[in-house]
Amino acid sequence: MNPWLAGSAAIAVLAAAVGGYLEGKSAGVHQEEAAELKREREQQLSAERMQRSIDEYERASAQREAGRQAEVRYVYREVPRVVAGSPVYRNGCLDAAGIELLDRAAASANSEGGAATPGRSAEAAGSAANDGSGNRQSDR
Repeated sequence: MNPWLAGSAAIAVLAAAVGGYLEGKSAGVHQEEAAELKREREQQLSAERMQRSIDEYERASAQREAGRQAEVRYVYREVPRVVAGSPVYRNGCLDAAGIELLDRAAASANSEGGAATPGRSAEAAGSAANDGSGNRQSDR
């Protein structure tokens, strides 16, 4: 056999092996890319399903909230205010003039009557302290 022919055959076999290796490597890369694309599509579909589920839950929640808001009622009541007709004092040390002063102060604070004038309170104190006989009420 011719040495050139044997060398050429060896180079052809070597080129075929390298070509086959590179073709196999390329096919493997294509398979990996296809598998990666498939995984990405599955993840995207899963994310879309999850988003649809979240959207459905939000719609149902909004409907429940609207129903609940429709059921909420606000009740406004006017509560009558009870005020005792006559003032009650717990301290027994007040004389008639002191009680009248307190009544006037309460009346002016509650704006039930006019403001107490000093002349009227002194006059009331004098008439309340004396019963007209010259005896003071506290002396009895």
